[in-house]
Amino acid sequence: MAALRPSAPSAARDADRVFAICMLLCLIGLFGLLSAAAFLGGGAAGGAAYGEDPHGLFKRQAVALLIALGVYGLVRRMPLPWLDRSARVGLVLAFGLLLLVLVPGVGSVEGCARRWFRCGPVSVQPSEIAKLALIAFLAHHLSRQRHRLHDFRTGVVPPVAVILALAGLVALEPDIGTALLLAVVGFAMLVVAGVRIRHLLPFAGIGLPALVGLMALRFEHVVPRIRAMLDPMACYQTRQSLLALGSGHVFGRGLGEGRQKLDFLPQIHGDFLLAGIGEELGLVGCLLVLGLFAAFLVHGVRLLGAVADPFGFFAGVGVVCLIGLQAAMNIAVVTASVPPKGIALPFLSQGGTSLLVMFTGLAVLVKAGRAAADGPSRERTLEGGCTSSDPPLATGRLRGSQA
Repeated sequence: MAALRPSAPSAARDADRVFAICMLLCLIGLFGLLSAAAFLGGGAAGGAAYGEDPHGLFKRQAVALLIALGVYGLVRRMPLPWLDRSARVGLVLAFGLLLLVLVPGVGSVEGCARRWFRCGPVSVQPSEIAKLALIAFLAHHLSRQRHRLHDFRTGVVPPVAVILALAGLVALEPDIGTALLLAVVGFAMLVVAGVRIRHLLPFAGIGLPALVGLMALRFEHVVPRIRAMLDPMACYQTRQSLLALGSGHVFGRGLGEGRQKLDFLPQIHGDFLLAGIGEELGLVGCLLVLGLFAAFLVHGVRLLGAVADPFGFFAGVGVVCLIGLQAAMNIAVVTASVPPKGIALPFLSQGGTSLLVMFTGLAVLVKAGRAAADGPSRERTLEGGCTSSDPPLATGRLRGSQA
């Protein structure tokens, strides 16, 4: 079994490649935003938000990237045990922000949703922070309570209650897409840790239909979005997204030559940036983006195979699941495979909070891999008898894959 674990040099290479892939995705996103936002300055889509500067959105995203890289470097220098101990504080902070954003007059309302705190040009989206807080808390919990995960009452109910509570608050904004993403990422982490699937089925079987039913009855925008998936041409935004992808053909119209950004496709700089890339760079550009996300998943999973620290391993699992699933959901929305929802394309779509959260999670993943490559510096015994030299891959659900 030990022979199947990646070597230290291999883990270091995977860590470097994961970071390089994410940086390349960011650069593609910046070029896409530069093209998509060139017509937002004086148009109805963005004149009020970004002044009359046609490159205002690009500049803001570039600044956000620089800040995110600074946060990445800071987190890389933090010891994993310190991040582990801070997980509960982060969860309490996330709950507080999610509750506060729902207060009238505090949270900023755009459309039918109350999802942001705004102070002048600065905005913060609590649901993005909740993603990272949930991953950190579950990693903290699972690294200490793995010996109890087969017990439904003490091992399964507490983490599932946290997952559903966070997802429920996000759904009330309303943001059904992010709520479902939180639930799926949380459940995936539990499955990897060794929780029996039959213990999770009651929550999924009851909670998911109840959530969908509640949203359909309470929020009027849900049913039209489901209809948009069944008949893409009946929804304006979905139709324009498909037109953008189709008009790009194989090699695209050329960088900067897209037409859908001329106020035809709303949010082309946000959730539908891939449609703009497809129009200007064609099938080749879309395959490049898809290939980079696939490469991230491959190297991320390989990197996790070398991680010995329990908290680092489970946090890394959460980060890989989050980035992979969020990218898949965004791509599914752009291609009309699922109903439209507010899910950004990781590292590419416009959004400073999302970029900060993604690079913070990436820092934890890379740090855990680098720690494995450098070798354990000291023994850290965790509650439940797990130490930093005991690879989590040798236990739980992953045991069978390495036997």
